[in-house]
Amino acid sequence: MVWAKAFLKTLYVADLFFMATISFVKLSVLAFLHGLFKISRIYRILNYVTAGLCVAWFLIVLFVNIFQCHPIHMLWDAMGAAEYCIASGRLWLGMELTNLFLDVMILFLPVYVVTRLQLSRTRKIQVTGIFLLGGLVCIASICKLSYLWIPATPQVVRAPETMVWSSVQLGVATLCACLPTYAPLFRVARGKMSTGKSPSPPYPYGSDNTPRNAPADGNHARGWRVVQDGPARPLPHLREAECRR
Repeated sequence: MVWAKAFLKTLYVADLFFMATISFVKLSVLAFLHGLFKISRIYRILNYVTAGLCVAWFLIVLFVNIFQCHPIHMLWDAMGAAEYCIASGRLWLGMELTNLFLDVMILFLPVYVVTRLQLSRTRKIQVTGIFLLGGLVCIASICKLSYLWIPATPQVVRAPETMVWSSVQLGVATLCACLPTYAPLFRVARGKMSTGKSPSPPYPYGSDNTPRNAPADGNHARGWRVVQDGPARPLPHLREAECRR
């Protein structure tokens, strides 16, 4: 009984953290897309509406989950008995369905704008594909739904499986939110694969755009030096020898 109460208390707090984290991830994605497509007036309006829905969803589900039992401690003292608490299965089902609806809205918002950009067909497909990778969050949410709702026992949920898929959902959501920023990393990796080695620094001997080459007679080993902000030049003790030649 003691471990069951401790588990329900931990699950209660974890639910609140989950709702806060998934909401902040949604808002961060919307903030990024707002800066990316702010030239479109229609998109700005849709973005604000979606952000408002995300904030409203967070406040509503936070309030309902905090006060799902009356009094609150009956969640662990009475093990979520029906006379004190809302049925957990119905509560989480409604929360996850609305969460999935918001994910789908956020997923297709940038696709609407990309299809109207003046880009080549190949480029549009590439950009759209990056944004549609966010659909992995929807897949994780659907998998989680399969464990949340048990028609025969709507009062309970499969807690271990639900917790695992909630963790997967948060990890995938964070990864997908960062996908648009990974393009430089992919370009560097592609360059290494094509050349078979790490790219060398573009300007190894100075800050200007002119490459510096060492002399062919071997003086580089004896007296040439690299200057940080200027042309490469021989050391003073070599100038006299060069003048004689």
